[in-house]
Amino acid sequence: MADVFISYHTKSAKNIADQLCSELESRGISCWYAPRDVDPGAYKSSIAAAIRDCKVFLLILNPEADKSEQVKDEVHLARRIYDENQKVITILPIRLNHCHLSDEMYMEISRFHMFEISNESGTPGKLMKLVKASAGIAQNKKERGKNKNALACYAKDIAKIFMKFIIMIFKIICILVLPLWLLEPFEELFDLSALSSIKAIVSTLYTLILTIATVILIIVIIKGI
Repeated sequence: MADVFISYHTKSAKNIADQLCSELESRGISCWYAPRDVDPGAYKSSIAAAIRDCKVFLLILNPEADKSEQVKDEVHLARRIYDENQKVITILPIRLNHCHLSDEMYMEISRFHMFEISNESGTPGKLMKLVKASAGIAQNKKERGKNKNALACYAKDIAKIFMKFIIMIFKIICILVLPLWLLEPFEELFDLSALSSIKAIVSTLYTLILTIATVILIIVIIKGI
């Protein structure tokens, strides 16, 4: 699974795609882009899987990309994933040389901040800003993913503790309370007058243990959160 998916027109924008990929991967951010990473035996499905798995969808726009059905398909899928859950993917459009874009493309990317890159002096600086922005977003999403995994592990541990807690209470009921319930029918027959007092003490002790165990469980959960 790559951090960044680079969508571009392979014949007309490969140089900048190569440059972006090189800069990002030198910073430890993995990239997926065609034709380097595409599976020849499953062209469309491998692209779709890479888009679904990426954290940042980096879109390089020029007149050729604007007309490319393949690029449009990739943008449409990325928008669909974004609309389903904005936390899953970030879309970063890059427009080269202030090129004209079709209404269809504008509708797909209008809500996202667009980076402008031209052949003028200062382009390397803009490109590095874009690389830093992409790398920063991808890294943040990586950290969120790690935190989610840690939280999932913590939830499993809490579930185990809670199950042990339930088992412990059940054992207490069986050891202390059940015998008293069994003796209750013989209370008058054998003059077990002290049984009521013992039952009250056991009931109080049971309530106290239950309260303490519940408080401990709540403290563990709060500290974990």
